[in-house]
Amino acid sequence: MVIGMIQDAARYKGLGPRIADALRWLQSVDLSTLQEGKNPIRNEEIFCNVNAYNTKTKEERVWEGHRQYIDIHFMIKGKEVIAVSPITEMKVKQDYNAETDFIEFEGNAQQHISLQEGMFLIAFPEDIHKTALQVIPGTACAVRKGIMKVLL
Repeated sequence: MVIGMIQDAARYKGLGPRIADALRWLQSVDLSTLQEGKNPIRNEEIFCNVNAYNTKTKEERVWEGHRQYIDIHFMIKGKEVIAVSPITEMKVKQDYNAETDFIEFEGNAQQHISLQEGMFLIAFPEDIHKTALQVIPGTACAVRKGIMKVLL
């Protein structure tokens, strides 16, 4: 897992050519112009899903992991908490779905990251995460967030 500021994203180009390309795109795009839904960057190798929602309680969200893609979460508007735990500490709740590159897990959070405007978080397949959590329990926050999917 990597957490950083979008303005400093170029520092992480050594993580691999696709991640470097994704981070260059993130630094160059006007985030306010991104459309909700899927935004193509480089076919199925790198693309960006943009979503708008209200943050939820931890009971309303699920633990997720992926095998084929690295996630790069970045906050456009609002703030949320992302719970993270290593895959070694989690149990599979629902088997891997290759079509959606999704595995549902169960377990406990090892870390809580407050993702705010201007920040990004890179989640690798070993970084199981629960997103869209309320910063203040019981208080939903309107969020607009992008998630780049970077093929391994």
